Amino acid sequence: MSTNWLDELARQLILESAPVQLSTPHSGYGTTADLFTPPSLTGSDGTFVELDTALERSGGIVIVGPPGSGKTSLLRRRALLQATAFVNGQSPKCPVFVRAAALDPGQAGDQDLPSLVGPLFNRPNGTSTAESSLKERFVAGDLLLFIDGLDEIRTEYRAAVFRAIQRARETYPHLQLILSSRPAAISGWPEGFLFYYLRGFTDASIASHVAKLSQGDSERARRFLVGLGQDPGFTELARSSLLLTLLWQTFMASGHIPDNLTFLYADFTDFLL
Repeated sequence: MSTNWLDELARQLILESAPVQLSTPHSGYGTTADLFTPPSLTGSDGTFVELDTALERSGGIVIVGPPGSGKTSLLRRRALLQATAFVNGQSPKCPVFVRAAALDPGQAGDQDLPSLVGPLFNRPNGTSTAESSLKERFVAGDLLLFIDGLDEIRTEYRAAVFRAIQRARETYPHLQLILSSRPAAISGWPEGFLFYYLRGFTDASIASHVAKLSQGDSERARRFLVGLGQDPGFTELARSSLLLTLLWQTFMASGHIPDNLTFLYADFTDFLL
């Protein structure tokens, strides 16, 4: 795998992560990049930490959070920044982003991590450029490997994939791994990884995200936040980035936030259908 191949890989990641124009009738905003609000990340001791700081502490970290908490958005954002830095010559590490569900050991049983990741990046003509040479890059330590959604691995494959990840952590000490998972999939996870937990949006994060959603329409943002404040249950829902965006969409569609959660769920259903 040549440096040119890595450059091509990074550029492809940038293209795949490029902001897309959001043109739904009730969106009220411009592109996906406009919407990113960094989630709160804490260590096992509850101390808040930045993702870059977490990477400095360990070459193997696991981002844990419930559905809709922003795990995939955080990993994709960090991978995009890393790809841009790599292409511009500002970092020697090339990012590789994979969905954990795509890691398929099949009938082969235990495999090493390069063998699992490589087939996802083979050439369209069927040549195994990636699979045959990825191990070299693992050894050199010039990759930052993102594996998103450990909980989405098929149940019968999960143990084999977990063993491959653990062996990679031990065999390739210079490889950096950033993984994400829902809490249910990390029980019994082996040693050598640091765990960081995504916390719900703070009140300040909610206000910041709403400002982005409103595209600077401060009066509309104010009315939305006032509506959220009428029921503590609304605020708790809004601490999830996914549900906050859905709340905004229903607000844009109806012009108001319902009086209670029962009516809100009915509005959710009407909007989604």
